[in-house]
Amino acid sequence: VAVWRALDESAAAGGTDASAPAHGTRLVGRKGELALLADRLELARSGLAQVVLLVGEAGIGKSALARALIEHARGSEITCRQYSCSPFYQASELNPVVTQIAREAGIVRVESPEVNLRRLTDWLERDGGTVEVDAPLFAALLGLPSPATEVLGDLTPAALRAKTLRSVEAHLLRAGRERPALLLVEDAHWMDPSTGDLVDHLIDRLGEHRIIVLVTARPELDARWSRRQ
Repeated sequence: VAVWRALDESAAAGGTDASAPAHGTRLVGRKGELALLADRLELARSGLAQVVLLVGEAGIGKSALARALIEHARGSEITCRQYSCSPFYQASELNPVVTQIAREAGIVRVESPEVNLRRLTDWLERDGGTVEVDAPLFAALLGLPSPATEVLGDLTPAALRAKTLRSVEAHLLRAGRERPALLLVEDAHWMDPSTGDLVDHLIDRLGEHRIIVLVTARPELDARWSRRQ
């Protein structure tokens, strides 16, 4: 009898993996929509940040469109990151971001906490954040032992949450620092409340960052920013 051991979660949490190699997505009857998305991508490249909400019932091709745009973006040397929401993690704070950070930092759950913490701090240095401030916040999100620091001090839970959201938001904005970036938030109707707050604040601060945020969702999504004109 063959016995298999699960080492970690799959890297792709949803239907589209922005880190996977492109294989040529074939779209039928969606050339107009893809051309519109590509146009918004070019505006973001020029410094006019864009937010695109792609809404539709399950099965109409939202993921296929997102995948096609990712392929187009990668061919244009644009950074692509994916944040997938899940009905199983709606009570897990910032789960889409935690999953993506763990993937980028190379966090492997079967490794020791010390090894994973070292990988996290190495990744933070590459990311360009303030390691002394961000490391304990991101470690807490990832369930890793917090490095020795007094940064968190006696913060109340509300203050800690606000500080964490600011650090994660700054991380997302740095995606467009060296080259334009496409941030895909997939299945946003399943966002946990903290991720919803993060997206709200991120959109308010996009300004002239070279970033396009593409959000896919079913019609039941009700977010403050989604009602803007």
